[in-house]
Amino acid sequence: MLGLEPRELMRKQEKAFRENGLASREALIAGIVAHPQLIERPIVIKDDQVAAIGWLPEALLDLL
Repeated sequence: MLGLEPRELMRKQEKAFRENGLASREALIAGIVAHPQLIERPIVIKDDQVAAIGWLPEALLDLL
């Protein structure tokens, strides 16, 4: 729903991101599974059809 690649969804400043060599798409997905704190949040979903990362005000405005 977000239309993002795993790298775009991740908190790159987190220690778990920097220390786990997350270079490939598969490694990024495995990193998200192993360390859910790497996911940018909150993720806001509207009407089970569209979603946005909630800390981006312009993304939230698009949902409204």
